[in-house]
Amino acid sequence: MNLRSSTMAAAAALVLAASATTALAQGFERAPSFDPNRIGGGIKASGPKYAIANPVTSDGFMRIYTLKTSYGDFTVIGDALMRARMMELAAMAELEKVTDTDSFGKGLADAGTAPGKLAGDHVTNPGQAVSNTLSGVGSLFGQFGSTMNNMGKTPEDPMQSLLGATKKRRELAAQLGIDPYTDFEPLAAKLTQISQASATGSLVVTAALAVIPGVGGLIASNVATTATVTSYARDLSAAQLMDLNRKMLSGMGVDNNTAETLLTNRAFTPIDATVIVASLENMASVQNRAEFVARAASVHRHDAAYFMRRTPNCSPTTTPRPAR
Repeated sequence: MNLRSSTMAAAAALVLAASATTALAQGFERAPSFDPNRIGGGIKASGPKYAIANPVTSDGFMRIYTLKTSYGDFTVIGDALMRARMMELAAMAELEKVTDTDSFGKGLADAGTAPGKLAGDHVTNPGQAVSNTLSGVGSLFGQFGSTMNNMGKTPEDPMQSLLGATKKRRELAAQLGIDPYTDFEPLAAKLTQISQASATGSLVVTAALAVIPGVGGLIASNVATTATVTSYARDLSAAQLMDLNRKMLSGMGVDNNTAETLLTNRAFTPIDATVIVASLENMASVQNRAEFVARAASVHRHDAAYFMRRTPNCSPTTTPRPAR
């Protein structure tokens, strides 16, 4: 075979290979994309402090959003988590209406919001600090026992809990209707700043926060558990929630190792775990609840954890639908 024939043969082989590759690629359906203005289901393309980039992509199962905000860009996976972020951004807008004022700024300064200042007050005037941050001896021992039992297993700072800041954070989050343990960093930072100031008893801070309206319903996921979980989120520390969830899971027949894997899985917030456990506990006639707990405990990303939390009725037999 001469050089020209060899070259032509090689070119023909390349064409055939390219054609085969193209045909193979065409055999797979490309994941759809979406116009955020036409998604529906409560998803709004823009709102307070955010806009959703167009198009919204998909992995064929979940929609993948690029959320552009005044705090930076964030990737949000799934419709349920997108709705949660919308509520959290609405909460941020309400918080900033009262915090971005001169009087509130002065209140923060007078309160001495730095953790070192709070800790210093506790050391130099422990009696007053305890009276400001604890509501009864029973509450003190209940929270202290749970904190010791779950040391290092929850996202709460024991010192901030003792000083009353985490209680104020939970109360403010319940007022807004949001998760006090949110992983949305801008909101988490704002809640930390305000709760520390509020724990010092600043009248300016307290009065300003009292008029903030609720913006969402992120704490509970269905009518049957809304009131119960909301009160848990407001009144119980993360450690106390863990003890309560552990007891309820044991009552469902979930083995200790599986229960502990779920409750210590940081992909879930303490409220995520509580919503799941409370929903399952409310479904006494449903079989194989332990299998659902085991499946939930195996996830390692918050978007997947939030999807498990939002699975309709938390039913072990529910089959998810694609592109949500």
